[in-house]
Amino acid sequence: MRLIIDEIIKIRKILSDKKIKYYTIYPRAGFGDLMGHASVAATFCDLFELQFLGFSGKNVSIHQSAYKNTRGFYEKFFDDLGFTQFADLSNIGHIELYEDVDLLKIFENLYNRIQSLSQCEVICIEPKFLPTSPVVRFLFEIGLSLYNNSFVRFFQNSLKKFGLYDYLCYDLNKTVYTIHLRIGDTAVVPINKKGDIVAIDWLCREEKTGKNHNSIYNLQRKKGGRHVINSYLDLENLFSFANKIRQWDKNCRINFISDGFDTAISFMNMSKVDQILQKRQIDFCQDIVSEYINNKKNILENNFCFDCSIIGENYEKFLESIKLLLTSNIIFSNARSFCYGILVNCKKDYFFKQEAYFRSQGNLYDIWLNEKNIELKKFINYDNFFSGV
Repeated sequence: MRLIIDEIIKIRKILSDKKIKYYTIYPRAGFGDLMGHASVAATFCDLFELQFLGFSGKNVSIHQSAYKNTRGFYEKFFDDLGFTQFADLSNIGHIELYEDVDLLKIFENLYNRIQSLSQCEVICIEPKFLPTSPVVRFLFEIGLSLYNNSFVRFFQNSLKKFGLYDYLCYDLNKTVYTIHLRIGDTAVVPINKKGDIVAIDWLCREEKTGKNHNSIYNLQRKKGGRHVINSYLDLENLFSFANKIRQWDKNCRINFISDGFDTAISFMNMSKVDQILQKRQIDFCQDIVSEYINNKKNILENNFCFDCSIIGENYEKFLESIKLLLTSNIIFSNARSFCYGILVNCKKDYFFKQEAYFRSQGNLYDIWLNEKNIELKKFINYDNFFSGV
């Protein structure tokens, strides 16, 4: 520990000698990814007594694509919050931060990288590992909280000035449930008349890595990847789950949030799923896929099962999703990044107790959520909730 402290002091001195006082954040495409990596970078920069300045990229094209090629409304969101975005990067020293099992080596490498920087007044530390990395556990073990940093404080103060917290409506007379269902590039769709269903993102990972991720499940033979059938049933059993909640809790309000199928359609076309399946000699029928997607879209968009439904992705729906999640007593999500990113970064009312059921859970998620008075629980399937209450 003493050696780490000495290394931090050395880094502070060399930053002072180089007259570097500020740091920027390298933007990521998705909200959860952006906020998670920003907090990792900010935690290091706070140790070095640097002040947060805004966003920057490695170069202008990367900086722009991080927002606009995926969900362009995030750029407007941060603009409206008053975040500065730097297009001129000539005065910013960019440092890539790589994972290491030895925390001391990470600080030593940072020192060497800072020492080699040419003249600049600002640095941008870009973590090349996930916020669930063992590196983050190392930081926790030396007493640091990942989401208590200058970036998150700036973000929450900006949300307050923006007025978002003024529009939070807590229902003190009902239990508020919010179900978040990620579909998008993770959609599971039927592809032929033989009973095959495929997880689009896992199929594309198999093609890219050459590894078997069990991306296909056959409904007739009941064989294949369990995660595929579980994801498929999330959508199939959605409404029966909501009805069960109403039967079990007569005094409730149920919200539904989903990115919908638009991204799934684009992702399938871009990834050439039909060609991947054809190479594997697996039948693919576009009409079956289209019929399934159109049918499910129609059901989701015209249901009367939920008190509030937010389906699709745009700026207004994103803001409404934040408000719903922050005011829900119980949250279910078949993913983790979106809901988790909102809860740990946006929540200011620590007196409001919440429960979050996430299917996938990252390292230390329970710790960070507990700091916000949110109890993390495992979401296996819808029936799992009722068996635990």
